[in-house]
Amino acid sequence: MEIEEIIQKIVDNGRIEDMETLSDMLEDTMEELEKYDKDCFDKYMMKLYKMAYGNVLPDKLKIQWVNNMKPVARWQVEQIEEIKNIYMRYGVNMPFYSFFVIINLLYSDMSNSLGEINNKEDLTRYIQATNDWYYDEDAHNTQEAKLLAYWEYIVN
Repeated sequence: MEIEEIIQKIVDNGRIEDMETLSDMLEDTMEELEKYDKDCFDKYMMKLYKMAYGNVLPDKLKIQWVNNMKPVARWQVEQIEEIKNIYMRYGVNMPFYSFFVIINLLYSDMSNSLGEINNKEDLTRYIQATNDWYYDEDAHNTQEAKLLAYWEYIVN
């Protein structure tokens, strides 16, 4: 018998206890895979993420992304909360943690070009750049899918 056939039979039977056992087996297998083949593990982890969340990076991973940025991120969550009213006045209407990631990645990767933040004009430039990045018209994905793809193929 082939693995696909066995798994399909388990799924078709629809018994909850079998699904829980299958879930446990998948967790164990993924843990072993991570030890021996990190690239393969990452590939299947991404498939699991997309099954669970769709083409949206969960907020928890967005926070983790910012916390691991090199060079270090410029803003923490609390600081973004403080400037939220400012960026909303400029018509920026994106999920909070997406804004948090993008403004930090722009600062982390492009502060030599966009400059340091020394005044309101500098902050405004970063807010506008964040909006431009998120709503890029020639992107082939939705805005959140684009952010996920950037994380998946560039960052991760």
